[in-house]
Amino acid sequence: MRGDAADRTHPPELGDCRDPIEHDPVGVFVLVGGRLSYADAAFLDVLGRSRSELIGRPFEGLVAEEDRPSIAALLDRSSAAIGKIESCRFVRNNGTTRPREVVIRRIDGKDLVIGTVRGAIPQIRSGRLHGLWELGKGLTEIGDVGALCERAALYVRDDLDYDFCAIWLTEGAEMVQHGAAANPFFPAGEIPMRGMRIPVEGRGITHLAIKHSEPVIVPDVTRDDRYDGSRTSMRSALAVPLIGRKGPIGVIEVESQRRAAFGGQDLEVLSALGSQLAIAISALRQEESLRLINGFGQQIAAASTVEQVVAGTIDFLAEQFDYQLSVLFLGGSEGDLKVAGARGPYGERGVEIGWSLPPGEGIVGWVARNRRYAIVDDVRRDPRYYEAFSGTRSEIAVPVTFSGELYGVLNVESKDPGFFDEEDRRVLEVIANHLVIALSNLASKESLREQAIRDPLTGMYNRHYFNSIIEAEFNRSNRYNHPLTLMMIDIDGFREVNNRLGHLKGDDVLRQIARVIGESVRAADHVIRYGGDEFLILMPETREEAEMVAKRLKERIAKLPEEAGIPGISLGLSIGIYLRPPGEGRSLQAILEEVDRKMYADKREHGPDRTDGHDHPPPDDAR
Repeated sequence: MRGDAADRTHPPELGDCRDPIEHDPVGVFVLVGGRLSYADAAFLDVLGRSRSELIGRPFEGLVAEEDRPSIAALLDRSSAAIGKIESCRFVRNNGTTRPREVVIRRIDGKDLVIGTVRGAIPQIRSGRLHGLWELGKGLTEIGDVGALCERAALYVRDDLDYDFCAIWLTEGAEMVQHGAAANPFFPAGEIPMRGMRIPVEGRGITHLAIKHSEPVIVPDVTRDDRYDGSRTSMRSALAVPLIGRKGPIGVIEVESQRRAAFGGQDLEVLSALGSQLAIAISALRQEESLRLINGFGQQIAAASTVEQVVAGTIDFLAEQFDYQLSVLFLGGSEGDLKVAGARGPYGERGVEIGWSLPPGEGIVGWVARNRRYAIVDDVRRDPRYYEAFSGTRSEIAVPVTFSGELYGVLNVESKDPGFFDEEDRRVLEVIANHLVIALSNLASKESLREQAIRDPLTGMYNRHYFNSIIEAEFNRSNRYNHPLTLMMIDIDGFREVNNRLGHLKGDDVLRQIARVIGESVRAADHVIRYGGDEFLILMPETREEAEMVAKRLKERIAKLPEEAGIPGISLGLSIGIYLRPPGEGRSLQAILEEVDRKMYADKREHGPDRTDGHDHPPPDDAR
């Protein structure tokens, strides 16, 4: 029953790669008088020679010199060995050796021996595994993934004595060749160049090994359409996946000129190598991730806007960690969470920049409320989940906090269940730390900037700010052929507030007047506290609208004494308006003198009792 269950779940396209020991090559030979009289094709493949080269040669001369005494003893008639096993290394036509087991059976009373040659013996296996242990120590001293793969490929070719080896690593939807080694007889065009890229999805044993996270053995590439390599001299192939913490991260591809060259021991050794290589690569990638995250932190720390910080964060998650479904929420002005940046098909549910998460909803809402991370292996089983993308199966969210204050939530999703683990959590928390530092720095800079350009009493812009923007506004007016209006305002009757009620009440009334002015203009307009009780309004792209604003302001300020609790005191505004046409050559000084003249003309028009302006102490930056 267990075997049946395994058969039902095993992908049929992998063939019989689960039982590679069945493919251990077994060569048959016959000796007469110690000389070779017959050799089958598998035995010829072991030596890489033709039958005519071998027939009649002493068997001892086919093995390495140091193995000849043991082979001679095995063949000695006096030993009367039946089914005895001995190890040796056969010498191939190119000078390399093949470790094999030799089993002989002597025909009674005759000088006739029938023998078989099969895969590596336990002693050779032990030596290979010891060699892997030595290699593993060397791999830990290599600090580059490419050099790591090159060293492993050379080991496969030289120490394990395979004809060809290539090591491919996944990068997103592609596999990249990071190391290759081949015997000298290979044409240069049949060896893939380092850096070569192929899609992860596709035909061939490397793709199958990645797809199913299982090794694939092809005993005869000429009869198996799973092999799609271009090396015409190859006869058998093996692909072993490199398994990382989240599945396959690459493939070791090995090929041989011999048919059925790969068996159980080959798979065992290469799987052990694959495990060592995957661990070493993962460790290097983790170190590289830390370096990249530190570089990311420096990059966003230099950003001058929140938009630059958000875009840099979302791009970094996708490009360096392949997080293709990510959303950064930042706190809104009303304490809600708004989408500041997103990567993925979230638009299908209306989740886009500026979208507000319903208060307390979703795993993100839970993380914001509890100030702690959440990893959800299957969102379909979590009642907290708020669906923003129908393809999401797993999710991780970490809070973006600083000194206990919540700035936002960093949320990443995957189409695969159980995709995220503690390593992802650590990575995202480090990124969140860099993110909140950058946001905090920007907030501090913005706060300092606001202090430098705002009047501390009224909260309106100050004269320093006006001087810093006016030239740019003139240029913009000229470039887009739009007029620009300057409105100078002086508060009439303000001396009486100070004389009768004191300067503290005067400060309060001045703040209320500034509020009314701010509420009466557009968001694109700039209200500046220009002097003690003088205000200047810069109004881009306006014509007759300025007259309507002036009328509205006078009406509202006339009603303010009653609203402010100062009945019996009359307040009004004297307003001068200057419309600057685009391209006008008058200097700023001349324009300010003209608008000031018009303001006093408006004040005189209302009578001598309305000429008591400039009574209030000017702001610190007034000149």
